[in-house]
Amino acid sequence: MPIFPHEELPLQQLSLQNFVATAQDCQDDVVPLMNLMLCGRHGVMSDEGKFITHSRVAINARMGASVPGPNDVVVTRDYDSAMGITRNLPFKKTLAMFPVSPFRETLKTNNHMTYDIPLPTVSVSFSMYGKNHAKDCHPRMCVRDEQNPTKMMNVPLFRIPNTALGKVDNRQVTRIFFPKMYRHGESPAITQERLASLYNDHIRPAVLTALTAWQLQWPIAYDAAYQQYQNRNGELQVGTIDIYPDALVPFCEALLESFVGHEDFDEAFFLHELRGTKGRVPHAPEDVQEHEEALNDVMDCLDSQRINPEEWQIDVGLEISHSDHIVQWLTNGHLALLQHVLPSITGQEAKKLSDSSYFSADRVGHLRDFAGFHVHPHSRGLSDGVMYINVYCNEKTVIYQLHDGIYSTHYHSKLMPQKIAALSQNLVNMSKTFSKCSGVLNDRHQEASARLEVRVSLSMAMDMNVKFPEELLQSCMVSVTPLEWW
Repeated sequence: MPIFPHEELPLQQLSLQNFVATAQDCQDDVVPLMNLMLCGRHGVMSDEGKFITHSRVAINARMGASVPGPNDVVVTRDYDSAMGITRNLPFKKTLAMFPVSPFRETLKTNNHMTYDIPLPTVSVSFSMYGKNHAKDCHPRMCVRDEQNPTKMMNVPLFRIPNTALGKVDNRQVTRIFFPKMYRHGESPAITQERLASLYNDHIRPAVLTALTAWQLQWPIAYDAAYQQYQNRNGELQVGTIDIYPDALVPFCEALLESFVGHEDFDEAFFLHELRGTKGRVPHAPEDVQEHEEALNDVMDCLDSQRINPEEWQIDVGLEISHSDHIVQWLTNGHLALLQHVLPSITGQEAKKLSDSSYFSADRVGHLRDFAGFHVHPHSRGLSDGVMYINVYCNEKTVIYQLHDGIYSTHYHSKLMPQKIAALSQNLVNMSKTFSKCSGVLNDRHQEASARLEVRVSLSMAMDMNVKFPEELLQSCMVSVTPLEWW
């Protein structure tokens, strides 16, 4: 017979509401509370001071949860990040350039865009669709010339050496990429020597060509600029220097011309990214005029005559909110969502896609019933023009941090005697925040919405995510009260 901790015990299925109530009942008794929360064992302390397990606990998050109806929810549409690859600087606003690029603006994480690099590297062609997994590069045959096919490596952009060139708006960044410097399996970091050469031999001469009257603003050399931007602790406090719109064309032409034939910088290209704009222009999903006005607002820094909409990608979002609730996606609704976003695929194809390595379920709070997902549909998305799908609940904004803080990953080293006091205080502070979100301390509480973001080419932005059928409300999501959730 199996012994502790594998003995046979009756299974007790709890709803979220019952689980919270059960945990509150034993919050003053550490041993039962720890067994419940960490081991899934529900029981009591005996008179002899031993813990006696009555049952194993399983949480059924769907049990007792309300299904929002069409009159309960508000559905809004928005445009999130837009990204485009060009060999020009297509702005109608001033570009604030970095003489010394801040490392934080380098593309270091996957933005789900790829680039085709020939092997051996002799020429480059851009591909909007990649056959790679998010973290892998795959060689394949791209026929540029039917007589002389070139073997290509389809590479995620964040693996190609790059550096930030400048900004037009606060949430915009333009980076320059150097595919000639790409080496499979090696770090994409650019050395200081190469960055110095980039500024001294290419950027500054191009500036002097395009901005003859403004050359005094530009540092005489990269090392001089680096020293100028360093504080007494050696930290960089980088600045920017403006290039006005009329000078962008001659500057860009001079810069790219200087790269021709260079072993590192030849065939460079730009990536322009407009980030985090979803709160800027929310609008009604069914209103075509609002679609257009919102899109124009998001893209207002760009000269539409100087870009190819097919070479730009944009995330079109739908946000479903339910007043005084947290709206969560159901795990068993993923297939229905896939077929909604990709109407050209069959149910069997949707199942294969969800089982593939391109699909990642993002479970919420270790609950099997609640999960978003993100997926690269690749060839299955071609017919519908979909490049990437991201489904999630924005309750994560409460703990989202770009910096190292109390919500960052805590490793076992934090349990060492000299660090455990700080970890304990962090847990106390987290609990206070969650209590405030739940509304138990006052009348205020934190709501959260469900989001569906679909990446398509800019030319399709007006037609994507224009409705959310009622049947998906019934089959793909539930609403939970703040008290139960937080």
